Amino acid sequence: MRVLLLTILATGFFTARAQEADTSLAYYDDGVLKERVVTVDGELDGELRRYYESGVIKESVEYRGGLKHGVHMTFDERGVLSEARNYRLDTLHGSSYAFFDSGTLKSRTDYKNGEETGVYQEFYKGGRMALNAEKVGGKLEGPFLRVHKNGMKLAEGVYRDDKLVGEKWEYNDQGDTAAWWRYNDDGVIQESREWWANGNARAEYRYEDGLKSGAQYGYYIDGKPKSEITMREGKRDGEATFYYEEGGVWSVQNYRMDVRHGETRIFRKDGTLWNVDTYEDGELLRSKVYDHEGALEKEIEFEIPKKRDE
Repeated sequence: MRVLLLTILATGFFTARAQEADTSLAYYDDGVLKERVVTVDGELDGELRRYYESGVIKESVEYRGGLKHGVHMTFDERGVLSEARNYRLDTLHGSSYAFFDSGTLKSRTDYKNGEETGVYQEFYKGGRMALNAEKVGGKLEGPFLRVHKNGMKLAEGVYRDDKLVGEKWEYNDQGDTAAWWRYNDDGVIQESREWWANGNARAEYRYEDGLKSGAQYGYYIDGKPKSEITMREGKRDGEATFYYEEGGVWSVQNYRMDVRHGETRIFRKDGTLWNVDTYEDGELLRSKVYDHEGALEKEIEFEIPKKRDE
């Protein structure tokens, strides 16, 4: 903390003043110092200090000619530094720091002429870096790296104009690959994959115009198929097949823009047809139940509730 505070002070913009400075003090009713103000020719010029009623420092701000110019530090009621920001002529310029209640560094953001430009970092309470990236004009730009609390790599990729481009990788806390995304140069996602911790595929997704489209695949942890769903514009549209964990088809469902439409067939674990439900625009019309030999055992017709405007 002491080294960091010295760094903050070193990056400020303190300057000597040729004019004669006036110092004024303000107190709480009980006599505890409330504020210390330095002015030159009637303007704030120098360090302004404010205190809590307990006497603990609350804020320290450097001014020049009535404008913030230097370090602005704020403290909690225990006197622990909570934020430190550098200004140049009333505009954020240089490094700004935020701190946890424990006093450890929470984040660093660099500014240039009021805009977030330069290093952008986030930290865990224990002091380990959680994110390392850069910003230009307030937007993420270039490579970034996220890290687990245990120090293992969590995610990495590249930003361009605040949008992910190219490949993004995500890892579990053991460093194994957990997910992958591919983006085009405009930051629109094209495809993605997920993996179980044992390395087996967990899911495969395809996109069009940033929305899931085409066949989407899911897998159980042992690698066996779990689902195959046809999607369009981010919605289930067409056939969706689901599998038992032991293997074999459990259900084949049909959708129209995320609404059940058409037949839904359900199978027993031995592969025989068990049930056939027919839907229309999400409403169940009829249900048929079959025995193990495939003979129709029961059929139920359902009345579709009338819409209010009918």
